[in-house]
Amino acid sequence: MFRHKKRSTNGDDKSRPSRAGTSGDVDSRTGVLPDGSCLAGAKAAAFAGATVDCHWEASPPRFDGTLEAFAAAHATEAALVAQLRNIVKKCSCGKVCGFSLTECNACGKPLPAETSHSPNVFSGFIYGIASAPFPLHISIRRQSAQLLVFDDLLALTPCHLNAVPTSAYIPDWRFLLRRPREGLLLVRTLEEAAWACACEEFLASPSFRHKFLRGAARTEWTSAHSEALRPHMVVGANFPPSQFQLHLQCFLMPWLPFQYRMYLDGQHMTKGRFFPLSYIKARRRRLPASTPRAPPALVRSGGLAKHERTPSNFLTYAQTLSRHKKSRN
Repeated sequence: MFRHKKRSTNGDDKSRPSRAGTSGDVDSRTGVLPDGSCLAGAKAAAFAGATVDCHWEASPPRFDGTLEAFAAAHATEAALVAQLRNIVKKCSCGKVCGFSLTECNACGKPLPAETSHSPNVFSGFIYGIASAPFPLHISIRRQSAQLLVFDDLLALTPCHLNAVPTSAYIPDWRFLLRRPREGLLLVRTLEEAAWACACEEFLASPSFRHKFLRGAARTEWTSAHSEALRPHMVVGANFPPSQFQLHLQCFLMPWLPFQYRMYLDGQHMTKGRFFPLSYIKARRRRLPASTPRAPPALVRSGGLAKHERTPSNFLTYAQTLSRHKKSRN
């Protein structure tokens, strides 16, 4: 159902948007930009430890077409079609950004004042759609009937994961407040899945640890090291999001150099837009530290395995909200 690609965080990644003003403006003799910045170039060998390939077997798309074609095929299902688009601001570099931003958080250029729509690529991942119209290839780290964890397509750190529920359509984290108990269980499940991926995929790699860690953890990874490092994993969600499907953003530091500059300039972890997971959890009722039952999804998909699921098995959030209102009356 899902397709994936090997991702790279070295200087050879051609898919990352370039810095504003670099196209055609670089002095080919010195590598100096008009603003005085220098493009020194990255040595691939120095970044060998930053690449941790995924191991999921590639699979063909469930729907071999575009999001637009998928929407046309389900034109009579208005709620489903609504899941396939975002309300965003589009940058000239091609990045779609949250509609509250004034500058692009990929290249730093000013954003237009008007909003527009963009394809919801996360819905494309969930429904197994081939393109949007660009190919929907992702680097999968973990998947189940309830969730999907994958490398961010525009990673800000060497380990930058997105954890997404696949059995529920939840446009952004505020909708979790409708059902706080189940919402808290859901974000805990997503958080645990993302941390497990970080440990099993990245921190289990000797070359990754040697590149980014210091001390004894570089040569031997223990449970004590895991407990010490976990509080330093940055986890949270944006509102407004650039993709209208709940996704926890999970970062293991350090920042990539340009992204660190963006962070210092206030373009990442933006105040009033990025909400740490600790804040999101605090907005819900407190639950016991251990819960005996598995956390349910906010919207059930009928219990089908991911490879069996079809769009008709997805309940809409409108249906969930209707049930919630009835349960309160």
